[in-house]
Amino acid sequence: MRTQVLTAYPRLGFGAEFLELFMDQAARKPDGAAAAAVDSEVGARMSAHPLDAYSRFAN
Repeated sequence: MRTQVLTAYPRLGFGAEFLELFMDQAARKPDGAAAAAVDSEVGARMSAHPLDAYSRFAN
């Protein structure tokens, strides 16, 4: 099922783009939740998302 969904609706860099926007929010609001998440390595967790990992190896 995962293969079919990701074939029909590929993530196309969604994780990287979302992280970029997330980090922008953190920079603009350093006392906010996004900044706290960035400080706690949210980028590594986003990069390790199973759907993004699958997309890297499926091509």
